[in-house]
Amino acid sequence: MNIRIELKTKDIHVLSEILGNRDSLAGGEQISIPGNASLIYRGTPESVTASPITLVFDLVLTFGSDGDLVATWFTNRFSDLAYGVSVDGVQIELSENNLRRIIQDRFDQE
Repeated sequence: MNIRIELKTKDIHVLSEILGNRDSLAGGEQISIPGNASLIYRGTPESVTASPITLVFDLVLTFGSDGDLVATWFTNRFSDLAYGVSVDGVQIELSENNLRRIIQDRFDQE
């Protein structure tokens, strides 16, 4: 199950929050995250020198994924860096509760 997430940020270093020790991330590349889930980086629709920058990801979850842990990790990583977040095209406030609800709703629909 995939959830499309768009992060709007003015901080071009936001990718380093995801990458850790890696130097670069190409579009389509998958990163494992806590909670038995992964992020697929889909790129940015504008130049990375533009401000703000929109980063597009697919959050990939399986039935073994821990939605609470994924929501906590994502919120801790990005709440201070992103000033706008859209999930499947719908603007949301980035909070653990919102992400947990969205993830749980997806699991319920599957």
